[in-house]
Amino acid sequence: MIKIISLGTWSDPSDSKNINEESFTLLCIVGFTFFLIGYEAVQFVVVNGVPAVFRTWFWVAILIAAVFEIGALVLLTVLTDLPFWFYYIDFIVLALTFIIVCFGYSMCSSPRIVAFMPNLEKLRKDPSSYQRARIFYAVVFVLAECLVAISALVYCVFLLPIYASLEVQWQIIWRLAVHPAYFELLVFAPLRAWSHRHLTRKIGVLPVLVLAHAQLHKVVSGMMAITSITSFDAMLFSVIGVSVFKFFWRSTIIYRGVFVNSAAERVLNLNHLSESTSATRNSSRHASTNGAVSNNNATSVVENIEVDVVVEDRYEAVKFMVATELSYEMILETAAVIFTPILNSWMRPHREVFAFHGLDSTVPVWQLILTQLVCFLISDHLFLQMSTNYFSKLPFQLCWKNIRKHRFRIHNFLIYGTVTMGVICQCYFMYKAPRYGLCSDTRSVHCPFWESHDM
Repeated sequence: MIKIISLGTWSDPSDSKNINEESFTLLCIVGFTFFLIGYEAVQFVVVNGVPAVFRTWFWVAILIAAVFEIGALVLLTVLTDLPFWFYYIDFIVLALTFIIVCFGYSMCSSPRIVAFMPNLEKLRKDPSSYQRARIFYAVVFVLAECLVAISALVYCVFLLPIYASLEVQWQIIWRLAVHPAYFELLVFAPLRAWSHRHLTRKIGVLPVLVLAHAQLHKVVSGMMAITSITSFDAMLFSVIGVSVFKFFWRSTIIYRGVFVNSAAERVLNLNHLSESTSATRNSSRHASTNGAVSNNNATSVVENIEVDVVVEDRYEAVKFMVATELSYEMILETAAVIFTPILNSWMRPHREVFAFHGLDSTVPVWQLILTQLVCFLISDHLFLQMSTNYFSKLPFQLCWKNIRKHRFRIHNFLIYGTVTMGVICQCYFMYKAPRYGLCSDTRSVHCPFWESHDM
């Protein structure tokens, strides 16, 4: 996929300082189709099964979204001379397409499949109440997914160019502090708080795939930041720093969750959060005793054929979900370590219109990949050992056992997500399309914003 994209003509053949309108329109059409509509469709099939696509009206939502997205972009290009990218119309088309498919995904999925939806079986006797609840939580799911998309778009389109204009030492500080704090505060903390609120006794590894969207953006943009550092010494220092920081950041995820729930309780005065927070706090104080519950010989964790595990304690459900989330993150991070340096290297000839590199990197691609793989694998191994046996005692053994049970569905979905949301979407984000308020010319990439933050 990277090779195919790198062979494209992305700048105007008559003037390399201008964007190629046809190529950018094609990137939008292909990208929105695969990393928006296709991504949600594949996730729906993986989580709910192929028969659910035709048993519900999800296929109608997919069809409506595809017709709207392709039709809008084609009509804007063929029937008008309007530079739609300049007025953020592509962002509007992206948002509306995403809303359609996410709403259809949530409404047509089984209630226990959507991480942001409680068990609604008790409401089935009252169809009107049940339908209102489904619509409400579908809207919540759409808002959560839009939060992820907007945060990633703002970070990649507007903040990464600022990062690239900094001195190397400030780039390292940004990668160590700003990057994880941005995604944690704006994306993961609210998503975890909401999903943990509705955890039931029956949980599994498939519903947690909904967080892969946020993880892909976080992981890929983080790797892009590292690969943009041009000297080997600075890159090595940054990778080691990120590895050490990740170890402590991941090791404290349960305790940060307690803090977020406590803050939500104080701000929103939610009684159900109060109970959850108290249970979580009490469990975290006795991690040495609760830890055994999280792994293979647990009496409160029972394997089930229909779902992955059945738990008796909300705290154990939270730990299983966190372990699954971190497992997916490590898988995606390993993939990103391999493809982001290749993406940066192969797209370098198009740096006039793509915000990847401003200067030629002195670090060979193989050194970037090998250095990051070694450092991150050591960090991940230490984290898994310490968090499984000593710290929060997360149930990674049970989690990986269930991931392997669904490996065909999970791995294929993560591969598809990496290719589409990881590669194609990142290219869309990094394309230097002139935007109103940032540029004065509707077609030239040489505008004040890009010039002052040259990649």
